[in-house]
Amino acid sequence: MRKLSATVISSILAFTLCNTMNAQQATAFAELDGSTLTLPALKFGEKVYKNLKLEYIGELEFAYKSHSEENISSQKTNSIFDGEKITINLLKSGENIYSNVILIPNSNNRFSAQSANVPLLTENLSTLNRDTSTWIAYKEIRNPEIKKGNKNNFNQGDSTYNAITYLDIDLDGDDDIFVGTLWWETPYLQENVKKIPAEIYINNGDGSYTYDVSMLSGTIPSFVHPRKAIVADFNSDLRPDIFVVDHGFDASPFPGESPWLILSNIDGTYSTHYLDQHLGFYHSASAGDLDGDGDIDLFVTGFSLLILLNDGNGNFIDGTNTFPEPLSGIGTLFTSEIYDVNHDGSPDILAACECLKDSAAKIWLGPTYTEIINVRRNEPFTTIVDILPVDLDGDKDIEILLSLTGSGSRNYQGAMIELATLSAEDNSLSYETLYEEDALDSNLWVFWLKAIDHDGDGDLDILSDNKSQGLVLEQYDSGSFRLINGNQKNW
Repeated sequence: MRKLSATVISSILAFTLCNTMNAQQATAFAELDGSTLTLPALKFGEKVYKNLKLEYIGELEFAYKSHSEENISSQKTNSIFDGEKITINLLKSGENIYSNVILIPNSNNRFSAQSANVPLLTENLSTLNRDTSTWIAYKEIRNPEIKKGNKNNFNQGDSTYNAITYLDIDLDGDDDIFVGTLWWETPYLQENVKKIPAEIYINNGDGSYTYDVSMLSGTIPSFVHPRKAIVADFNSDLRPDIFVVDHGFDASPFPGESPWLILSNIDGTYSTHYLDQHLGFYHSASAGDLDGDGDIDLFVTGFSLLILLNDGNGNFIDGTNTFPEPLSGIGTLFTSEIYDVNHDGSPDILAACECLKDSAAKIWLGPTYTEIINVRRNEPFTTIVDILPVDLDGDKDIEILLSLTGSGSRNYQGAMIELATLSAEDNSLSYETLYEEDALDSNLWVFWLKAIDHDGDGDLDILSDNKSQGLVLEQYDSGSFRLINGNQKNW
């Protein structure tokens, strides 16, 4: 948690006075232009005060200046006065963003700035929002009462999280965790299917986490077999949003499930949306500006492709067929990410499935998505379960980390970590196997990879995202890796 003291706030205000911004007013957050703090809507009791302006007097003090109107309203607002303090959920000052800003009334009938946080920013690509220094054993953070309740209510075992994502949901400067766990019981029959509620764990800043779904103002999302959760700012309010794909019952007739969209509100709560118009066997999703209009779209894969185009406010339409056939007609894909792999300013699409005949994965180069790069097949590890594009060594080439396992007669047996390097000069790929377990065990494959500076030496190392798997590949020289900890089973 990055909490700002009064001294730090004072220096921020001094800087802002010298750097007045000209940004357009937006109702999703308050704005400080150097001399005036504008609250688009302040809730006080049953009333909402519109365009309330506080003049900066100096010495961390603000004085009431004006407001445009007041109404009896139950609308959600970014700012609330509870009679003892004003809490501003999000404040923008020039290029800076602050959160949880507290103003306390004083004896001069003015308000004194007491504290604020600096939230973690949300990147435009969901791939980049995977980047976190948080390294946890998934099961260890799980609330025992939730686990017990799910056992009693849904006959859920001690399932590993499939859909896990990191986001600063309380805007306090550290990563919290959203997870979806799967239903599975024996006999595994369609008539037995149950949906398991989502879980959110708030980072306490000391390595511990607290289960808390109180920010969800709608129905708590629930899942049969969630495969991936991603984060991006879909409604353009500077807060992180969540999208979750669920493929549902994992056997014939594969009836599928519908995705969930979890959108932030200006008061810090979240509205949940079950997208039942988009039923399908969806295995993966990624987010980025696919149509070049400045907002964040969704690329959803599984037995079929679904491209959801955003209007900038978090409203999506099916735009799959608006893309050229080399992309819209790709068929089955089970994992994907979006990243500008060739540094041309347009997002590219990386996706894979063991069902591809000519390659293990493909890269569709934006913005047209008609030029395709094939990623080699590597027998017997032809199932790619995760793709992570990243610049590991700070040069002009992008590295693509691949988590692989077996397919066919070796279905999901063993594990491999492969490094594919895309040349910035000619878009060719070179390969290096970093780790291999050529075993018949089907519980060794790595769900998700992460690249962080694990050993604190200034470069990126490669880890299994689930700490209980333990895999650590340390970068000891630029682009060279050595095994520090071997992989453990993924359950």
